[in-house]
Amino acid sequence: MASRTGGTGSGQCVLCVDVGNTVTRFGLFRAASAPDAAGAGQPELIGSCELTTLVPVTADEALVQIRHALKLLGRDAVDGAILSC
Repeated sequence: MASRTGGTGSGQCVLCVDVGNTVTRFGLFRAASAPDAAGAGQPELIGSCELTTLVPVTADEALVQIRHALKLLGRDAVDGAILSC
């Protein structure tokens, strides 16, 4: 189920992907716009969604899942990605 905590707006966005045995979770984060007291800003979670992990999966099928997740999160592209398996 997709959830949005804020608009897509501008700024750099990073897609975080956690591939589990049964569920693949996607989180879209926007880079911090202002540093906190320690000098490092906290990224903002824009939204998240979960899709069933397909096993086995081809590269093309994985691409379709990523594009589907981005569409659910209201984005066409991201500036970077982090993958956890």
